[in-house]
This record gives sequence, C-alpha cells and structure tokens, in this order.
Amino acid sequence: MIHAEFDKADLRRALKALGEVDKKLLTALRKDIRGELRGVMSQIESDVPTVAPLSNMNKPYGLGGGWYPQKAYGPVRVSAAITPGIYRTFSGKSNLVSIQVTQIDRAAGFKITENAGTKSKGGSPQGIAFIRNLDRKKRMRGNGGRWAWASYVKNVRQVKKAAERVIDKFAKVLDSEGF
Repeated sequence: MIHAEFDKADLRRALKALGEVDKKLLTALRKDIRGELRGVMSQIESDVPTVAPLSNMNKPYGLGGGWYPQKAYGPVRVSAAITPGIYRTFSGKSNLVSIQVTQIDRAAGFKITENAGTKSKGGSPQGIAFIRNLDRKKRMRGNGGRWAWASYVKNVRQVKKAAERVIDKFAKVLDSEGF
C-alpha cells in the first residue's frame, strides 16, 4: 500500500464537522479526491507491466498437486482509499490518501516481482538469480518496489497537490456553512 502524508491538524476536526453536517458532503469529498487522483492512478497502472517480466511466470501454476489455468502474473488494479487519521506513520503524521495496487486475478506474481529484493538480496542461488533477472528488467531504487512504488514516487507531488486542492475547496464550503 502506498500512502501520502499530510500534516494538517484541523483536517480530522473538519472532516468530523463535515460528517455531522451532511454525510453526502463527506462522500462528495472522497469522490472528488478519487476524481483528482484518477490521472495519477492510471499512470501508476500503466507503469506496471501487464505481462510477466520473466517468461516462466506466464505459465499456469499448481497448488497441492492440482493445476489451475490461472497464470501467476496479470494486470493490476489501482484504487484509492480516503481514510483520514486512521493510519499513523513513523513521523506521527496522519495519512489522508492510501493508494493500493492489487493484481486483478489475485495471483501473487505482481507482489513477488514488485517486492523481490526489498528485504534481502536472495537467500538461495535461485533467489539471487531471480532478483538479478528482475533487476535486468527494472532496477529498484531504494526499498519501495520496482514498478508501482517507483511510479508513485515520481508522482507523489501530484497526489499531494490534488488532495490539497480538494481539501481547500471543501474548507471553503465549511467556512460558508459557519464552521
């Protein structure tokens, strides 16, 4: 999950007041933020490959001796959750927007290729070779991930600006209502 941090002390209070005024306004706030983030979310989605980066991941996989026609890798879905004040970061700030990237067919291929090498460089010769081959396709910068995280980091300013625009718009609505 990808998070954008906002340091706004009055945000929680404003959203509570907004919820007390009208649930429809809070729903509209969430809808507007998602609308503003649609471009960034589609950019992240397009930066993640839809075809497995390694050829062996395009084959059907088996569990418990049975073979399933489902592939290990497939396209992803990017969604945004607007959950102010629910998640706390290490810095003590509260997250307003969480962008989540999941594989549509619930297979593990995207998570494996996105995160391979974030915690270690491979615990076995096969793991080392796997990470080396993934790095040939797309090298990781830092510890976040190969495709989705790198795309998010590239677009993080747009995420923050979009959320701030919507919050400012709704702050004006609250001011006009007398809050």
